[in-house]
Amino acid sequence: MSGMVGIGRAGGLAAATCALLLCMVASLAIGAVRIPPGDVFAALTSSNGSDAHLVVTELRVPRTALGVLVGAALGVAGALMQGVTRNPLAEPGILGVNAGAAVSWPAFWLHTYGDFATELDELTVAVKAADPNVGD
Repeated sequence: MSGMVGIGRAGGLAAATCALLLCMVASLAIGAVRIPPGDVFAALTSSNGSDAHLVVTELRVPRTALGVLVGAALGVAGALMQGVTRNPLAEPGILGVNAGAAVSWPAFWLHTYGDFATELDELTVAVKAADPNVGD
């Protein structure tokens, strides 16, 4: 029975790898300008200076590589979260990721688009004006 599980996992890995490669080829071929897969392969293997070569090598290859790397990073993060919590249904809310994002976003916004100290002072004055007992 354990041999069947090994074949199933290997088959699943092979199928996922094939699906990833197919999606990568599609990502390189499909865009505002459709480029046939044969031209994509030619653009990757030779530098002829054509428009297809520039589109594939300068725009689509970096986009595809970044997409694969980000997807892999998210997969590793999910696996780590499931391993740390020993919960196959683990999600970011368990570790407080959502709450941390909810707190950090306004702080980032104020820091980036306004004087952070002034905004906090104005908020403090407004809160104290609404309720004089705050902070005592």
